[in-house]
Order: sequence, then C-alpha cells, then structure tokens
Amino acid sequence: MKDENKTKKQLIAELQDMPRDSEDLFRAIFDNVRDGIALLDMTGRVIKINKRIIEVGGHTEEELIGKRIKLLKMFTPSSIVKMLSAFAKTVSGQHVEPYEVEFHTKQGKKINAEIHGSPFRKRGKVVGAVAVMRDVSERKQAEETLKQSEERLRQIADNVPDLIWAKDMDDRFIFVNQAMCNKLIMCGTQDEAIGKIDMFFAEREKKAGYKHSFGEICVNSDAITKKRKAPGRFLEDGFVRDKYLVLDVHKAPFLNKDGEMIGTVGCGRDVTEQKKMEEELLKAKKLESIGVLAGGIAHDYNNLLTAIIGNISLAQSYLKPDGEAFKLLSEAQKASMGAKDLTQKLITFSKGGTPIKKAAPISPLLKNTTELALSGSNIKCEWSIADDLWPIEIDEAQIGQVIHSLIINAREAMSEGGSVYVSAENISIDEEKDLLLNKGKHVKISIKT
Repeated sequence: MKDENKTKKQLIAELQDMPRDSEDLFRAIFDNVRDGIALLDMTGRVIKINKRIIEVGGHTEEELIGKRIKLLKMFTPSSIVKMLSAFAKTVSGQHVEPYEVEFHTKQGKKINAEIHGSPFRKRGKVVGAVAVMRDVSERKQAEETLKQSEERLRQIADNVPDLIWAKDMDDRFIFVNQAMCNKLIMCGTQDEAIGKIDMFFAEREKKAGYKHSFGEICVNSDAITKKRKAPGRFLEDGFVRDKYLVLDVHKAPFLNKDGEMIGTVGCGRDVTEQKKMEEELLKAKKLESIGVLAGGIAHDYNNLLTAIIGNISLAQSYLKPDGEAFKLLSEAQKASMGAKDLTQKLITFSKGGTPIKKAAPISPLLKNTTELALSGSNIKCEWSIADDLWPIEIDEAQIGQVIHSLIINAREAMSEGGSVYVSAENISIDEEKDLLLNKGKHVKISIKT
C-alpha cells in the first residue's frame, strides 16, 4: 500500500511504533551492548549507566548515579588513581589508551576490567566523559595461567645442566637457558642473548683476548638442520674462554602451529670429560695390546734365558772356580740374570703393571728360586721350612724376583763361599705387636748369611 493511500490513523500508529526521538534510539543501543558504559560530567560524577554495569557489578542504579569517581569504593585504590588520571586527560580532550582496573562486585567477586575513555561532547564542546568497561577476567586468568606455565618451564630449563636454546630462521636467538649463558655464549642475562647470533658472542670473546672458536662450528649444524628439516645429532667442539669444550648436540626444526618451520631448537650436553675418558680408555687398550705382545715375547725370551743360565751353570761345574773361563762364565751368568730381570719386568707390564695375586704355597717357589740363584757357586743353602706353611696370596713372579735378588746379594757378599740360611714359618699378628702388618695370619721368610 502506498503512503498516499494510508489513513492518518495508520501513519500515526506506525510512528508510535518507531522510537519517539533520538533519546529512545540511544537508550536501545545503550542498554543492549555487551560492554558496560558510564557517562560522567565534568566533575567526575556518574550521570548515566547502562544495564551491563548493573549486571556485572550487582549494584543498583541508585547506588551509582551521582557518585564521583573517588567515592566508587568497589574499585581498588590503585584503580581509582588510574581512573582519576584518565578522566582528567579525557575531559581536557586528550586521547587515553585503554587501561586495566580491578573492582569487586556487590557479592565480593573480583573482576578485572579494561576501560576505554573518550570525551563526551555536546555541540562540539566537551561536557564530560564516556567510559566503556569490558570484563577481561577470563582473559587475565588465561594470561596468568600462561605466565605461570612459562615460569615453570623457565625454572625447569634453568635448573638442568644441559644447554637449551631456540633460534629463528636467521639463526638469531629467541630463547636460551641459564646454562647456555654460563657455559657457551658467556652473557650476563638471558635477555642479552635475544636477537643475536653465535658469532656475535664468539667475536666479542676474541676481542676480549680469549681463545673462542665454538660459534664458528654451530653455524654449520644450524644450516644442516634447516636444509634437512629433520632432527639431527652433532658432536661440536671448540674453545670457550681458552678452555676446550665438547658438546653432544641435538637439533630439530622449530615449527609453528601450522607446521611451518620458523627456526631451530637445540640442546647440548657437556661431554668434555667423557671424551677425555674415552681417549684414555683407547690409550689403555692400545697399551694392553702392546702388553700382550710384550708378554708373549718376554715368555719366549725367558725360556731361552733359562736354558742359557742352566748351561752356563753346567759349564761352570766342569771348571775350577779360580780359572779365567769360570770368571767369564760368571760374568755371562750375571748378564743373563740381568736380562732375566728385564724379562720379568716385561711380563709384569704385560699384566698391566700391577701384581696379579693368587693363593699359592710359598715353599716350592722359595726352594726353586734359591737353588737357581746359587747354582754354580761355592755357597750352600741350609733350609728350615715348616711342613704346614699356610698358602699365601702372592704374585709369584714378583715375589720370586724379590727372593732371587736377596739370594744374589748374599752370594755376592760371600766371595769365599759359605752358607745361606733360609727359613719360613707361620706367624699370627694381633693388635698388641708393633709391626707394620695387618692383623691376621702371615708367613715369615728369613734369609741370613
């Protein structure tokens, strides 16, 4: 139906259904937005509020209208200070950035809110202020939860001995833990590292007079990780402040939520001492191999020397002791015994250089070694060895060498002949006796001339 065909009564009815003036339109918008809105006059007195403020705070319109900012006790003191400062700027026509405040509802619930303030103008003149308040409690809670989570992760990262870091695609640090600062890039704070590359710290250390080469190596592994777009493991070494450092490094692509690579992440473990131990172990294995070879040669050589010494002693038995040939054979025997000593040292070396002990009877070793040392001489041996000697824990080669040396010394001291008295008996040591021996059972060996 065209307007000209409408009756006056119909037109009036339609007009009555429409907002009667701009005040009604303002009120419709004012009360249906999801943010709280308050109008204040030039003195800071609240002159109008919308329904949202009443819904959020629980206070009635009568409790708020006419109150000045500083009398709004539901706000915390620090929030009132912020609001008064913002209000002063707003009514002077200045732009005010959004700011956060805290207040409590009538039921005592804490609310975090963000306020946007702007001048309230009438015919171009500032006559007050408009404050738009948004409840950001959920956002603040989420931010606090995130902050706590980040703090926990930071504490974990800073309390592990391994180095942890993250870099962007230009190899600039975007995160480092405390171990990284202390052991590698040598910076005072973690924030100091952000935005810088490895070579920045390497060059700084060099300028300070230190030998520092580690940053030069890190560049290569970063490039490999970005090229492969896959995790990798690297052994990186170099000097940091004049000290050699070896790191077992794991690096991987750093991806955003869409799976796009935005950098690299890495962790490194100091394995300097471990590498030194591995090198020492390798040296020990090489020495062990040499020892096995030396031991084999020494045993064969020892067998030959035994035959030589035996034949020298046999040859001496056919000669007079004061003859020149006897003396020459004696010298040969002495040299052979020296060679035998050297052979014994090689055998000891082949066994690791430390005594290899085992339980054994001492009587046969004592007799055989003494008879060998005195063979070909005019010295007799008198024995006094108990029949019930205890087995003792010894390295037979080394104890045999000790006995042999003692008998040879006795022989050399008795150029005109004589007798050597060798005895062995069981003794028990208790705490009462002033001897440098452990308490318990022992075998006492005596060699006298």
